[in-house]
Amino acid sequence: MSLMNRLLPKSLVARVYALTLLTLLLFVSLGVGVFYRYQFRGNIQDAQDSATMIVEVVAQVIGESAAIGDYDTIKRTLDKAILRSPFESGAFIDLQGGVIRTRKSQPPDVPPPHWLRQEVAEQLYEVNRNIVVGGVDFGVLRLTFAVDQIAGDLWELFRAALGVAAASVTGGLLLIWLPLKRWLGTLERVQSFERDQAQGVDSSAELIDEVPAEFRHMFEVLANTSNTLRKELATRENAMNSLRSLLESILPANAGANGNVPDDIEAVSNLIRDLVTEREASRRALDNQKFALDQHAIVSITDRSGLITYANDRFCEISGYSREELVGTNHRLVNSGYHPPEFFADLWRTILSGRVWHGEIKNRAKGGSSFWVNATIVPLADADGKLSQFIAIRTDITERKRVEQELQDAKLAAEAANQAKSDFLANMSHEIRTPMNGIIGMTELVLDTALDTGQREHLEIVRSSAESLLVILNDILDFSKIEAGKLVVEHISFNLPLAISETLKCLAVRAGKKGLQLHCELSEDLPAYVSGDPGRLRQVLTNLCDNAIKFTDTGSITVRATTEAGDDRHCVIHVSVADTGIGIGHDQQKKVFAAFDQADTSTTRKFGGSGLGLTICSRLVGLMGGRIWLESEIGRGSTFHFTVDMQRVAGEGAVGEALPPLSTWPDVPALVADGDPAQRRSLAQWLRAWSFTVDEAADGHQALGKCRAAPPGECPYRVILIDSALPALDGFGFAEAMRNEGRSADVQMVMLSARGEKGDARRCRELGLAAYLSKPTTPLELRDTLTRVLAAREPDAVAGTEPDLVTRHTLKEHQRHLSILLVEDHPINQKLAAELFEMWGHRVTLAANGHEAVDLFPTMHWDIVFMDMQMPVMGGVEATRLIRASEPPGRRTPIIAMTASAMSEDRKRCLEAGMDDHIAKPIDRQAVHRLLEQYGARGGVALAAAPPPVVSVSPATIEAALDGLDPELVGVVGKVIAVHLPMDLAGAREASRRRSWPELRHAAHNMKSTFGLLGMTDLANIAQWIESNPEGTDKRTLDELQVTVDVIVNALSRKPGPAVRQDGIKAH
Repeated sequence: MSLMNRLLPKSLVARVYALTLLTLLLFVSLGVGVFYRYQFRGNIQDAQDSATMIVEVVAQVIGESAAIGDYDTIKRTLDKAILRSPFESGAFIDLQGGVIRTRKSQPPDVPPPHWLRQEVAEQLYEVNRNIVVGGVDFGVLRLTFAVDQIAGDLWELFRAALGVAAASVTGGLLLIWLPLKRWLGTLERVQSFERDQAQGVDSSAELIDEVPAEFRHMFEVLANTSNTLRKELATRENAMNSLRSLLESILPANAGANGNVPDDIEAVSNLIRDLVTEREASRRALDNQKFALDQHAIVSITDRSGLITYANDRFCEISGYSREELVGTNHRLVNSGYHPPEFFADLWRTILSGRVWHGEIKNRAKGGSSFWVNATIVPLADADGKLSQFIAIRTDITERKRVEQELQDAKLAAEAANQAKSDFLANMSHEIRTPMNGIIGMTELVLDTALDTGQREHLEIVRSSAESLLVILNDILDFSKIEAGKLVVEHISFNLPLAISETLKCLAVRAGKKGLQLHCELSEDLPAYVSGDPGRLRQVLTNLCDNAIKFTDTGSITVRATTEAGDDRHCVIHVSVADTGIGIGHDQQKKVFAAFDQADTSTTRKFGGSGLGLTICSRLVGLMGGRIWLESEIGRGSTFHFTVDMQRVAGEGAVGEALPPLSTWPDVPALVADGDPAQRRSLAQWLRAWSFTVDEAADGHQALGKCRAAPPGECPYRVILIDSALPALDGFGFAEAMRNEGRSADVQMVMLSARGEKGDARRCRELGLAAYLSKPTTPLELRDTLTRVLAAREPDAVAGTEPDLVTRHTLKEHQRHLSILLVEDHPINQKLAAELFEMWGHRVTLAANGHEAVDLFPTMHWDIVFMDMQMPVMGGVEATRLIRASEPPGRRTPIIAMTASAMSEDRKRCLEAGMDDHIAKPIDRQAVHRLLEQYGARGGVALAAAPPPVVSVSPATIEAALDGLDPELVGVVGKVIAVHLPMDLAGAREASRRRSWPELRHAAHNMKSTFGLLGMTDLANIAQWIESNPEGTDKRTLDELQVTVDVIVNALSRKPGPAVRQDGIKAH
């Protein structure tokens, strides 16, 4: 209390004045604070409520524009949307990160203080809305509140309230201070009067006597008015109670909470005026937003039953109905009947479950026209959480639908045009290939006759030109099929190393004619059998090698194949083709795989070509799951790489595992003489895998020097592989030197040549060489060659006989003569095919059309039928169906289709009609020969023959059969049979396991010949049955045959060789 006394003024007037000041400040401050807090919450809530509505409206408005990429419209819409809204900026962000942004440029009139701006910012947040049209997300709508604007409005209002409060307090104090200063000086003298008046006692007379004369009249007035004031006070209290009740009824609920309704009439009036102004501004903002929405969106509101309670102007405009006609009706009024009932059932099921429905609807206007809308239907709940109404916001997409329909019509038209192009290509292929078949075929037949040098040169030019034209035609057709998406790759099992080697054999002759070496290096981990498309693999490899030969003048071409990656089921094969040609510059390398393009236009003039080869290779490699690339430098050659994804064939190992060692001749010393290190290394690796002891020489002189290390007349090697084009001293010169020195008597020399010139075989015979093979050779071919030449020079061979020169052709069995039915309408093609078949020793019967073929077929037994596809009277497909229908039960004659069309659909039609295979014109000799080998041996065989035979040949029967043979014959062929018969049977068992019927037929055919040579008729019949019924051969038959073959091999090993006379000559 002492501190309070020290602080309080001593004067009563000052104390009263201070107390009045504090009271005014306290209540005014509370009023201003309550007003600010109420205004702050109201403004924030209004901003958030309006933001929710604006973001939904703007999202619907820009949805279609985002779908069609109309970013200008999006920008204008955002500008208008935030112009009179609580947002400072708006942005649309598409899925690629592109941003369309807009921002208000109007700053607040009075910058708000930092604390107020921070408090407002904490209450507001960035509004994001995904733009989804037709279920597809196109981007995000992002709106940012104008914090400075909202805070600035609050700050101006707060400052106004503070100003009014300060003015009121100041004015009040001034008004109070003057009378208080004068009147309250005598308050102490009227305290008793005040107390009496409060108690209802009139003591004014006593006070009047006590106060000075100037106060008497005042006290009289006070006394007279005291009662009046008491009455008026009661009246005023009643009036204020009434006013408070009125304010509580008209102001928001939170404004009158806790008894905070102002008692000051002016403050209340100001408050009401501000509220009215704010609500009017909000109403105008909503009107503007509604106007903007009506310009684009079609909006309607329905009750829970679906009756329309509101329809905006845009809905009336597009539907043709007035608002009076729409309100109170159902949306079925604009139903076009386009959508099934299930469509609307799903719509109602979605919105009645409280979920938003999105979709596209086709409606019908009042005038009968149709219009499409993209609709979003939002269910709304009442205060109790129950669905009360639905709001539908739609955009007109009629134009977009029209464009989509036009695009669909254009797509169908393009597909029809593409089909017409394919038909045209098929017809052109037939029209071009038919005369090309005659040109190429007849030229090859004439080249096989006796011609002088000039005639042969001219015909070679004709054939070369025709083949070049055919290559270009094939490139264009393949490219067209690739572009049309009609070229597919097959997945069949094939021998990968054999496919690569056979492809390179055909190219080795061309390389040799230019003096080039063509090398093939197959890695040991390369799988023997894979599943893929061998034809397309050969096509890519042939094209790359053709280019290498074309662009290489000197040096060599090396093809390498390795396994790059894989597992037990798949493998990635990496093939590279390296040359020493002209090379390609780095700036031109990216063009080589482009269609109709070459690295240099002068290249086309010099070397020719369509510019499609590498493009087709690139597409084919891609279809086979791989990639293709190039490494090259000008003047240093090029290396093309490509990979293909292949599936391993279960049970098949790598190349090294597929080649059994030549265990009959272990540790045989051999010399490999080849000038090319890569080729020499490959040959040496093969020989070492077969248990040979291998030495190497890089040229003829070095090879001759290694042979001269032995005493005169001897040679340290039993096998010598010689390259015909050895450096320094070529292969023939080396062989001649060996013969002249007497070192070649006990040596098996095998000549390898990449050129294959006429007269080479004669020179080999004259020099006493054992074999002559063209490069590149295959491991299997070299192994068979070595097996034969070493067996032929065994000590127990027949005396006085010289084994003939082993070549690639002598390694094949003689093809039996076939009875062929040739169905062809074109005279040139008839003559060409007939002369070709007859040249190979087959009998040919001609039929000019399918009708004649059907009549001729039952007249005799045919081994094979070659059937043209397009013929007058009756085509090949119809004829094949009739022939198949007329065949005896259980028999099937191979029918091969011949067509000038190159489309894959033709092959499918052939197979569906019952044909067995397909060959394209112009006729390829090698392809025809392969078909004769594959199908000729089984011509007209019974497919449903008797059950598998029982192999029951006793050892005694085998011994008796061998005893009945000429001992000299047994001595000569016994070792060969002992080696090859088990190999043929092993091949048959493996082919049966893999269900490779052509390989099984081939192995059975070999065994049949062997059994026939040994005079074992029963076993030969069993082999014949297997050859004719590969699909019916079971494991039991092969197991029983294995036991029998083991007995034969053991019996042969015990047979002595032919007797030898004292002079060393074997007796006859």
